[in-house]
Amino acid sequence: MTSQFNEGLWKRRLHVLNKLKDMMLSNKDSIIHTRKISSFLTSLSEYDDYHSNEFFDQCWSLLENNVQNNESLWKEILFDFNRLFVGPDKLQAPPYESVYRDEGLIMGPSTLEVRNFYQSEGLKLENQGKEPDDHIGIELEFLSYITRLIIMSQEKQAEEEVNYYQELYEKFLNEHLLQWGLEFADLIIDKAETKFMKGVGLYLKGFLKEEELQVNS
Repeated sequence: MTSQFNEGLWKRRLHVLNKLKDMMLSNKDSIIHTRKISSFLTSLSEYDDYHSNEFFDQCWSLLENNVQNNESLWKEILFDFNRLFVGPDKLQAPPYESVYRDEGLIMGPSTLEVRNFYQSEGLKLENQGKEPDDHIGIELEFLSYITRLIIMSQEKQAEEEVNYYQELYEKFLNEHLLQWGLEFADLIIDKAETKFMKGVGLYLKGFLKEEELQVNS
């Protein structure tokens, strides 16, 4: 991934990371807003380089006709979002890395590894201890942060910085997000009761599959 720099690809990657991050970090009420949902859907048509696998195709077929100005539909999506990721009942798709890598534990050893990774770059969660550091939305936010640094470094022609941050992006992706993100996406696809949330799972899976291909090619 570090041998050739494609600025357009990195900018589109940043766009989708931000949309996925915003979706996964929505609080239990905000996902009901149509602007949040339509903003996520817009990202599908703006990330053409990643519309190249079966998961994106399935995602689009589910979503393109599914979001309407319909209050009952928003409520169904909100309920589905909460049962998958928030609670209060048993989570159908826990959004934490440690659940998948540490025998079902929340705040397990993997959480500390992720926290240490952030801290190695001088970062610390504002609400550390309240929200586990290995939440899917926070991991996506970290990759978004690194992506912005890559783009900024390229703009000032700091080649060593570009290479450093590209390698950091690849390292975090391979050592953390790709270690559990695909299983998490599969759970969303399997457990979601609305086409919208199933589509979110397919979109996340498609994105991760393409990232895996990009960084390991």
